[in-house]
Amino acid sequence: MPVLDNNSIFIPVSVLSKHSGIKSNIDPQTNIYSMTGDNLMKMDMIKYTLEDAETGAMIAPPGKIASNKAFAPVSYTYDDKKESFTVKAKNITGADVPKGEADVAAYLITDAGVQFLNPKRERPAVKKDGIVTESIQNGAIGEDVNYLLVKGRSLDR
Repeated sequence: MPVLDNNSIFIPVSVLSKHSGIKSNIDPQTNIYSMTGDNLMKMDMIKYTLEDAETGAMIAPPGKIASNKAFAPVSYTYDDKKESFTVKAKNITGADVPKGEADVAAYLITDAGVQFLNPKRERPAVKKDGIVTESIQNGAIGEDVNYLLVKGRSLDR
């Protein structure tokens, strides 16, 4: 049910995803809400903040994306003092991922824009079913994080 608060309407994500053709799921063990589907990447928020930005030299991944379904987020934590998020994602490829090919990309979306990890960061090798950890700090002073989005990809380097 939509909620009106401070002249803003809040609609449950599950309702929006259902009517947008997006598959959504909440993992009862981790409480991580995930969304997948072709229409997801066509949503304005995703397209204009992430997809179009990733084609620029500043944040483009350092290699061709081999798979968009290589890592699944399993947990995240928030450090209030550092204003940073740490995301853990599991290798779901069914094989070891060589050094340099794991791309667990975390994005912080605020009213001021998008913050992203350094595309030239180290990418360790990740064993089959192994866990990779990435941390991202909110650098938008005075801005609250609206969304933490995570893409779990592998690169063809």
